[in-house]
Amino acid sequence: MEEILSIPTEKQQAFEKRFAAILSELKNKSGGNPADEDVQQLILELMDMLQEIVGDDLYSFFEKVDGSELEEEDPMQTLPLAPDEVDWVREAIKIFLENMRMEEELR
Repeated sequence: MEEILSIPTEKQQAFEKRFAAILSELKNKSGGNPADEDVQQLILELMDMLQEIVGDDLYSFFEKVDGSELEEEDPMQTLPLAPDEVDWVREAIKIFLENMRMEEELR
């Protein structure tokens, strides 16, 4: 988590702008199939941004994060999304991570 806090201000602002644009597109697609290619492409962009911030591969990052910590400080709670939209984004992320895991296993 320290990686997120140590980002230079200019870079943080660029991430925030990019994040807001992706979030807006996801919000517009909410309610559709979270496995659709365009939705998964947006999730990929989010994950790429996260990887750029934390500097680890995503598996390592998620392994470092304690599940109970995520429940106490759920980053999804602060998003400007309705509860059903949050659930939809979570499902899209879950599908993305499952697909990523399958691709890793094939390598």
